[in-house]
Amino acid sequence: TDASEYSCHAFATAVDIAKQYNAKIIILHVVDKPDNFSYMGALISGYALFSDDKISEIGQQVIKDTIKGVDTKGVKMISKVSKGYAAAEILKEMENGIDLIVMGSRGHGPLKGALTGSVTLNVLAQATCPVMVVK
Repeated sequence: TDASEYSCHAFATAVDIAKQYNAKIIILHVVDKPDNFSYMGALISGYALFSDDKISEIGQQVIKDTIKGVDTKGVKMISKVSKGYAAAEILKEMENGIDLIVMGSRGHGPLKGALTGSVTLNVLAQATCPVMVVK
């Protein structure tokens, strides 16, 4: 999740599915691995200047913002924050026995105006389990 409108809709859909099938939800926030380095080698992108604890704290807040307003009563949930490339981290989580990936069609990335986000397209192309894309 990135707490975008699309991620929030995807989470609400995942909750509905989990209630129907008595399933567990893993809600994942991925802090993008920065690619940009300055001349002196200092990271200049996003969360790069924060400690791991601060990144985890910010990630948990993003998850709380996504969950806010959705009735999750009776739904088993695990929240996770990881660092890396979002699509790769989602696919890595899938390898732990995920039955279904539910994700938003686009998020907060640089191409947020595109019809489908690059993370979503990468997951759709590489996932070995069903992927539900929610607008």
